[in-house]
Amino acid sequence: MSTAPPPFIYATRSIIPSGCANAVQSANMACAFSDLFDSFSAVFRSPVHLEDLPAVFSEFELIPPRNPHIIFSRAQVDWSSLYLTGYATYLRRQPASSLVYTRSGRVGWVSATLGLNTVVELHDPLIGPYARWLRKRWRQNPRLKLVTTTARLKADVEERTGIAADRILVAGGAANPGLSAVPASEPVHRFVFNVGYAGSAFKGKGLEILVACATRMPDVGFHVIGPSANDCRAVGPLPANLIAYGRKTNRESMGLLKSMDCLLLPNQRSVIIRSGADIGAHTSPLKMFEYMATGRPIIASDLPVLSGTLYDDRNALLCPPEDIAGFCSRITRLRQNPDLARRLGEQARFDFESHYTWSSRAKRIRDFIYA
Repeated sequence: MSTAPPPFIYATRSIIPSGCANAVQSANMACAFSDLFDSFSAVFRSPVHLEDLPAVFSEFELIPPRNPHIIFSRAQVDWSSLYLTGYATYLRRQPASSLVYTRSGRVGWVSATLGLNTVVELHDPLIGPYARWLRKRWRQNPRLKLVTTTARLKADVEERTGIAADRILVAGGAANPGLSAVPASEPVHRFVFNVGYAGSAFKGKGLEILVACATRMPDVGFHVIGPSANDCRAVGPLPANLIAYGRKTNRESMGLLKSMDCLLLPNQRSVIIRSGADIGAHTSPLKMFEYMATGRPIIASDLPVLSGTLYDDRNALLCPPEDIAGFCSRITRLRQNPDLARRLGEQARFDFESHYTWSSRAKRIRDFIYA
């Protein structure tokens, strides 16, 4: 007779809701895991109460996960360790057989210290005091496993820690297939050909490429979702054919992206996030998978962190990341060849639906954990 899996706890220090990519991932993974386990709970930070969660999760086209537990959070303490007390209090009350899955090294530190079986999902290299503790604890305890978002990050972790490769799973990003059903929405101004970008204004996300391409191609519309007009002006004069929409909800963003003729993902080799960390070599951007879900053709930087999912002339067109002329020429190629644009977009959506939904990602992780 088979034994039922132990209670599964998904713990994230992401604040839900927020405009950060980690909140999008955390909300979706909480729901995906909730569908897989009979004994499940999700714990996360939020400024809202339990009764407000349906409205919060509806922003992600989701129904809240089962058994949510909120660690109340306010912006002024986001970067302190005070919230860890809330996680410790919650986890201390859980059955000793529980398995905790977290994308936070700090929450992993709390969980493993309490003696709970713990799996940590890494998005950045192991550095700092918590990382030193994790490296030691994970080497000593073969029950503890790791998940990394890219093969490069896995290789770095193996080299730094000596943890065996079979205890580390590579599981990149994903997107919600429900977003595919969002109807296209009309942009503020429609040009003869329209290029979309959704993301942040962090250095290295390629905003300077967008502005430069728009300057060189005045008859093409460039629609920037996320960054403000001031963000765009910070990297160069704002051309008239570049429209900055600022922050949008997931649904609004998807509607605009689906109305575009092509989508740009111009990540650079170095990407500097708010903390000052460089994630360029390790990032698995969620927007790549949301782009794929739209069915629109994609032009992306030819970088290892992207080209393991996007393949030149198969489901995207790839370009050297700093090659402004190259991005412009690929935009022109799609503009002049609608059959190519259609083929690339359809293949990208097929690949997304086959391999890159949150549900398929959660199942891969579950199978790895209990192998």
